[in-house]
This record gives sequence, C-alpha cells and structure tokens, in this order.
Amino acid sequence: MQFHIPYHISTQKYPSKRLALYYAIRDCTASGVLVIDMRLPSSREMAALYSLSRGTVNEVYDRLRLATDQKHAIAGMFRSLWK
Repeated sequence: MQFHIPYHISTQKYPSKRLALYYAIRDCTASGVLVIDMRLPSSREMAALYSLSRGTVNEVYDRLRLATDQKHAIAGMFRSLWK
C-alpha cells in the first residue's frame, strides 16, 4: 500500500509522536488529501512506516475514530438544519 502523510513535518510542530501522527492524519483529512472513512494502513504497517509502536498508532486511530464519529454527528445535525 502506498501511503504518505507529512508525519516528519508534524514531529517538528508537536512534542510527542502520538500528537504528530494524529495531526498529520487529521490535517490531511481536513485538506482533502485523505478522505474521511478512507481505510488507513493497519497499525502494524503504520508503525513500520513511521518507526512508531503499534500502541501509539492504535491510540491515534482510536482518537481519530472518536473525532470522526463526532464530526458525522455534527454534520448530520447541520444537514438537518439546512433542509
């Protein structure tokens, strides 16, 4: 799987690997580089790509999943307001 996010740039902005990965993925989603609900690499693959522990990747994936669920709920709320 070809997958690239600006993780190394994020490591210069954020103090932890966890935050750097989270914001790299989140920013790519916000800018349209990645699509919400796009299948990301497995935690094992992502950990290998960026020299992270699988635990770190799993924590980031859980946080992204929660944020995505909240965004879907908010978007649904706004869609119902605009109808």
